[in-house]
Amino acid sequence: MAEIGIFVGTMYGNSLLVAEEAEAILTAQGHKATVFEDPELSDWLPYQDKYVLVVTSTT
Repeated sequence: MAEIGIFVGTMYGNSLLVAEEAEAILTAQGHKATVFEDPELSDWLPYQDKYVLVVTSTT
């Protein structure tokens, strides 16, 4: 199955909750999903040729 990086930008934690739920759903479907709560460039680089999900919120 697919390898998915879930990249989170959050102030109050709500986006992190959404990302963790997405991770659970994707994992249950057989995918490999990893949440990055405070991602840096080095976290993004391995996903250049893979799937990413960006979860952010506004204040």
